Amino acid sequence: MIKAVRDMVLLKVHHLETMKGGDVIVPDFAGSKQNVMDYYGEVIDIGPECTLEISVGDNLIFQRNEGHKILTTEWEEYVSIQPKRIDGVIHD
Repeated sequence: MIKAVRDMVLLKVHHLETMKGGDVIVPDFAGSKQNVMDYYGEVIDIGPECTLEISVGDNLIFQRNEGHKILTTEWEEYVSIQPKRIDGVIHD
């Protein structure tokens, strides 16, 4: 089992196009490849010092180059990310 430390948030990475149901809002800067928010992650664990109002199971949007990739398998990717790098929470 992987646990988040300090204020870090551990996410299981997904691509936005894999989301089921609901609408995805594409930001105005979507034409810029460097800034496209094309990933979201399911919260797997939250570090004890994290002050964000998030819970395990929440889906968070973040920039594709943010976070530290910590585990990648053929089917899954996990990243550890600082709270200040999270761009938003996806609500159903």
